[in-house]
Amino acid sequence: MRVTCGAAPHPRQPMRLWLAGAMLLLGGCGVAVTVENRSAQPLADLTISGKGFVQDAGTLPAGSTRTWYVHPRGESGVTVGFTADGRAYSASNGYIEDDFMYRVIVTVGADWSIDIDTNLR
Repeated sequence: MRVTCGAAPHPRQPMRLWLAGAMLLLGGCGVAVTVENRSAQPLADLTISGKGFVQDAGTLPAGSTRTWYVHPRGESGVTVGFTADGRAYSASNGYIEDDFMYRVIVTVGADWSIDIDTNLR
């Protein structure tokens, strides 16, 4: 006579647990915001902000690209501000939520134009 205590795990259960854990870890990263500086000057006092978050990003050298992760509270736009060549610049645009599936790409042009592109991965 065989006695069992509970049901045997489904063969795919370990994979499901691994996938759920991976999604939880990735979701904890927040929204990726990548800033690309195509200008000939460094971007000083760089800030990335929105509803419920402010990321003080410091200085981004000319020709550099860097990514930060932010956690907006609810629905939010994105504002990017910096100083360069003695002037202050800022722009607001886009729509994000605190979900790792959102991605923001900010491009600062040689003429100090700021393009903010938000999309889902």
